[in-house]
Amino acid sequence: MQRKIFALLIVIALLAAACGAPAAAPGGAGEGKITLRLWSHQNPSFIQANETVIAKFMEANPDIEVKYEQFEYDQFIQALQTSMQAGTEADVIEMFGTWVCSYARGGRLAETPLDVMSYAEAQELFFEAPLNGYYCDGKLYGLPNEFNLEVGGALVNPALFEGKDVPYPPVWNTMDELREQASRLSEFDGDIMVRAGFHFIGGDGLPFLLLEGILEQGGSYFAEDGKHFTFDTPEAIATIQLMMDMVQKDKLVDPVLFNAESNPPYDGFFAGVVAASFIGSWAAGQGLVNYPDFKFDYVNTPVLFGTERKYRRRLRLGQGGLRQQQTPGSRLEVGPLHDRRARERHHFQRRDRHDPGLEGAGGESAACVGKGALDRTDLQAAALWALHR
Repeated sequence: MQRKIFALLIVIALLAAACGAPAAAPGGAGEGKITLRLWSHQNPSFIQANETVIAKFMEANPDIEVKYEQFEYDQFIQALQTSMQAGTEADVIEMFGTWVCSYARGGRLAETPLDVMSYAEAQELFFEAPLNGYYCDGKLYGLPNEFNLEVGGALVNPALFEGKDVPYPPVWNTMDELREQASRLSEFDGDIMVRAGFHFIGGDGLPFLLLEGILEQGGSYFAEDGKHFTFDTPEAIATIQLMMDMVQKDKLVDPVLFNAESNPPYDGFFAGVVAASFIGSWAAGQGLVNYPDFKFDYVNTPVLFGTERKYRRRLRLGQGGLRQQQTPGSRLEVGPLHDRRARERHHFQRRDRHDPGLEGAGGESAACVGKGALDRTDLQAAALWALHR
């Protein structure tokens, strides 16, 4: 039975058409139809992609029914915490890579069977950083859906560029160029900002701009012991100063009116009160689903310092979380998933606009930030404090 569940896991993680694989052998006598539960959070583009491959999986495996349940993000975190303790979690769970090892070490997750996919085989397909979120103490517990970028891109609204003497689509080669043009995009009613020219105040933008700036100046955010973080460095201070100048001198965004809670980068942009939002590529895919009639583009943003972009990526969503307590049953022989890279890349990017996390899908492999999860809340608080000084 575990191989059936991991077959579904791999199908969804790779987002490949499962109907090309041979159908599962019928269950044992009297076993009846098998029901599997899959959990994810409520991301419209993820849901569309998952529902497509689930339907194809069930078509190829008529003895299995997949019950797909979605939760609002905050409720999803709470549901995981409570269900893991009670043993009532779903059979397959879409969870962030930063959560996997703690649940695995608590005995709640099952290892991916070697005859389904080994870690060595997964290394040939996936970038190191997202894959290692599902690799704990020498065991593989799932596969990543995405390799999310929170640097180097921005949503832009052509309607808010009109009459501003700013080229569209913008081509920002330097931060000076971005700052000068985006300052013309901000709009005010008296002293009150009613439209932000370039919005980066949020749970993603602030911490990842800070890390990018430190790295591009040749600095590090690790303390000397390699286990703790430090931001009392010249590189960190220079990056925070840059963000302060973008707010206080250039007036690209007002962090009191535009922040993670009020007019956040995604919601504020699609509400028409932000001309350009610094945000991950996931926002483009989600925007196409949620706002199909909204005209927008997604463009490059320049490096903060120097000429070479340096950054860290997030350990994001993937399919894992197989419950340990499963009844052994019939086995599904997974057929060759040839051309996995091309099929996964096409389907996932078309639906979600995330970096799919596969080697050869663009960009270079990046190492994990470290075994300890970087606390984005602390970084955001530090940067917000500086901006409000």
